[in-house]
Amino acid sequence: MSWRCSGCGETHDDAFRSCWQCGASRAISAGERASEEQELEAEAAEVAAEDAEQQRTVAVAAYQEEAGWYPAVRADKWGEAARAIHRLVAAHRLYRERQDSGARNARPDLDRLWTQFYLACAIPGGLVLGEVARGSWLERWATNGALFTLVHLGALIPCMVTGRRVVGRELRAAAEAAVMQGQRSVPRVT
Repeated sequence: MSWRCSGCGETHDDAFRSCWQCGASRAISAGERASEEQELEAEAAEVAAEDAEQQRTVAVAAYQEEAGWYPAVRADKWGEAARAIHRLVAAHRLYRERQDSGARNARPDLDRLWTQFYLACAIPGGLVLGEVARGSWLERWATNGALFTLVHLGALIPCMVTGRRVVGRELRAAAEAAVMQGQRSVPRVT
């Protein structure tokens, strides 16, 4: 399809909105104008939704920082270890509060992660208890200390990986819920 310029009479393809020769704008029909307005409204709604999501993400991160879960300034390795333990305790407290409130199946994804974490922690616990109960653990460690240590440290890896994942998701879910409800965090760690 093509259109003819009202100013100079030049013929143009529909893709062009103004005349290349005289610069006159193409006359737009009411249907095309309504279609363009709908497209602009849809783009504006999409931008607004993206802005709202970004603001919520920033608010969640600020909530987590205010609560002391993920501070902006990193400390030394011992400070980080202490914060990791604090995050684990805080996440477990939130998990227990959710379980005790009667909302047991409110977050099955988080409940499943906690179960995986408990099972992953049971593996090294079972290994250690099995060795201690037999009484031969000292003998095994003395004969092949490196292998003994690697096996037990290797059993701790699933516990650490699942623990990090469940703690991060539990704290994020709690922060998102608090932000959605308009709550402010109570600083717990200075």
